[in-house]
Amino acid sequence: STKQGSLVSFDVPVIAVSARLNFVTQLRNTGSTHFRSNAIYSLKTVRGKLIKDQTSSQLLLPQSIRRSKNSIAMPYWPGIYTVQAKIGLGGNSSRQVSRQVIYLPVQGTLIVFGGVLVASLIVIRLIKRGKRPKS
Repeated sequence: STKQGSLVSFDVPVIAVSARLNFVTQLRNTGSTHFRSNAIYSLKTVRGKLIKDQTSSQLLLPQSIRRSKNSIAMPYWPGIYTVQAKIGLGGNSSRQVSRQVIYLPVQGTLIVFGGVLVASLIVIRLIKRGKRPKS
């Protein structure tokens, strides 16, 4: 009896706007016996700083594909984040994959864009004030 599996897909949206990021993992059991696949899903900044991680475990029956819906809480601020998965595939084998997601939550994005807009208006006003002809 062999415990052997493979990662069929790890689907993470490219752009996310809600406070929870939903993603889908599909695993295939290619062995002759069932096994439990344990996974660790991590959310990291683009520079690799860990924000959050969580674990998941699912039973894979022989010669079958198991689709699993997962989600992870997103931070308050918009930005580019990395979703990483380390997935056990039977025996001592595992697979690590990662995907990047552009996170644009309504509240954080409005604050950032509002700040940029105000700063731009101040700069434009200062430039116009400096260009006035002296009388």
